[in-house]
Amino acid sequence: MCKTAISSGLLFLWVASSSAGMIAGRVVDEAGQPLDGVNITIDGRYAEPTNSEGKFEVTVPDLQAMSVTFSHVGFKPTMKRVMLDEPVVIRMERSVYEVEGVTVHASRDGASTPSRPVSNMTADQINRDYLVSEFPLLLSSTPNLYSYADAGGGLGYSYVKIRGFDDKRISTYINGIPLNDPEDQATYFVDLPDFAAEVTDIQIERGIGSSYYGDASFGGTINIVSAAL
Repeated sequence: MCKTAISSGLLFLWVASSSAGMIAGRVVDEAGQPLDGVNITIDGRYAEPTNSEGKFEVTVPDLQAMSVTFSHVGFKPTMKRVMLDEPVVIRMERSVYEVEGVTVHASRDGASTPSRPVSNMTADQINRDYLVSEFPLLLSSTPNLYSYADAGGGLGYSYVKIRGFDDKRISTYINGIPLNDPEDQATYFVDLPDFAAEVTDIQIERGIGSSYYGDASFGGTINIVSAAL
């Protein structure tokens, strides 16, 4: 019985090995650099992706050839007819869609009104007025806004007031993220040296604004959008 079972097992292994083959190869980009993690699909089933050298090996049924699909983020999917036991080199073409910069206006107020006075500073105005100084001093020409620095010059700790309210009652946002300190609600612009050189536009809202900015914006809101990468 034991010999019969062993013989049957050997026969099964021989049949299995004779009914399977292997496809192997290497996936590279247009410059010939290996691509790691390329997805390999055979008849709708996912196989082991390529390794760091772009190589792959997949055991498949013993057929003459089969269609294999290679896909990777940033590259066009490629389908290739691959023969068994014949290593192939798959060259994938990049698929990058460039778009223009997008500015989200959801946190921007529209035209200034008597009940909601708003001032906007464009990139051209910032480049015209900005000197190497603390950020609040750039806003000094805004109506109802007063800014100053401890040292009396353009550098050092600086502060801003809108309609008499200090920065603890002024909400400051950079790309929609609050800059106010969570403990005392103050804004420390000294931590942002030369920040204005990387700003696209600024909107200053004087007085209580929309609920988007929260209750802390009793004096006003400074909404900053940084430059795109």
